[in-house]
Amino acid sequence: IWNDFLFNSFSSTFNFSNFFILMFFTFIVGCTGLVWRASNLLLILVFGELMLVSIAFGFVLVSKFWAVSVGQVYALAILNSAAVESAIGLVLIINVYKTTGSVAVNFLKCLRG
Repeated sequence: IWNDFLFNSFSSTFNFSNFFILMFFTFIVGCTGLVWRASNLLLILVFGELMLVSIAFGFVLVSKFWAVSVGQVYALAILNSAAVESAIGLVLIINVYKTTGSVAVNFLKCLRG
C-alpha cells in the first residue's frame, strides 16, 4: 500500500515540461563547457559526461511520459558507455600527466608512439 501511494502521488505531480527544461539546461551547460573549456582534458571529460547524463535523463523522461520501458534500457546503455568512456579518459589523463606534468590538450602529442 505504501508503494502504491508513493507511485500515485508522484504520477499526479509529474510535470514533463519542468524536467525537460532541466534536461535541456544541463545539456546546454555541457555543450558550452566543451566549447569554452576545451583546453583542459579533465574538463572535457566532465562536460562530456554531463551531456551524456542529460541525454540519458531525457530517455528516462520520454519513457516515463509514454509509459514504456525502452527509454530506460537506452538510458542504461548510455550510462554504461559513459562509464567506459570516463575510465578510458582517466587513463589517458593520467598518462599525459605522468609524461608532461600537465593535463592541457596541447600536450597530447606526447602520446604518439
